Amino acid sequence: MIAIQTKFSKNVRSDQGVLNRIDKPIRFARAAAEHMKLRLWAGRTATPPKPYKTKATAGPKKARRFYVSTAYAQAAGVGEKTTWKSSAHFHSAAGAKPGIVTGEMVDGIQVRNNGKTGAMIDFGRSSLGARSARTARTRVSKDAEGNKIYQVFTDRKGKRRARVKRELARDEDGVVLRRTKPTKVRNDVKAGRTFKYLRVAMIQLTPSEQLAMLDAVAIEGARSAGALFAMDPAVAFNQGDRALRERILRRLGQ
Repeated sequence: MIAIQTKFSKNVRSDQGVLNRIDKPIRFARAAAEHMKLRLWAGRTATPPKPYKTKATAGPKKARRFYVSTAYAQAAGVGEKTTWKSSAHFHSAAGAKPGIVTGEMVDGIQVRNNGKTGAMIDFGRSSLGARSARTARTRVSKDAEGNKIYQVFTDRKGKRRARVKRELARDEDGVVLRRTKPTKVRNDVKAGRTFKYLRVAMIQLTPSEQLAMLDAVAIEGARSAGALFAMDPAVAFNQGDRALRERILRRLGQ
């Protein structure tokens, strides 16, 4: 079973009448999202992507490099190597499909209500980014005798309280100590960057999938008004992506 998260806005979630009304659009969208996720996992985008760049733009001018964080390198399956000749070099070593390196962005494909009448497919949640952030480390402040230093403050309710004071941690030479932390990036932002650099929309439908969706709508309409049609809908309509059409009809029939 392919996992697709379904989200509803607060107003819709509390209105059973609206939930009933958009039930079929949600099922329709879930089937399309499942099919799309399978296609992307197989490395097939709706349109041909541009290749990854073969020239790096970061680092010293005489030795440009493409950098990723240690955590991202590990997630991509290339060990702890963080410096590469180019984006193309890194993605080739990782065996990455177009727009899919760790796979977390595609896992974020979701379905949600579009107002009170329909449904839409987009990206939700956040996932590991290629870069890392450096933040200053802190430590507990102490006086000359080694006792903790407290500072008094007023909380939101107006009460005075005390807490341990913290200061920047420094080494023996007085240089601020820093830690490197993996960053999280919203999956919709990742999808935007994929479009910017590869010129491919990750959740775009292929022409065959569009035909299949129209076909499924027609078949469902014929099912609903079967008494008016002297034909078998499954035979009368046979266009587009068959796997998607059958997935949608199974969903609608549940």
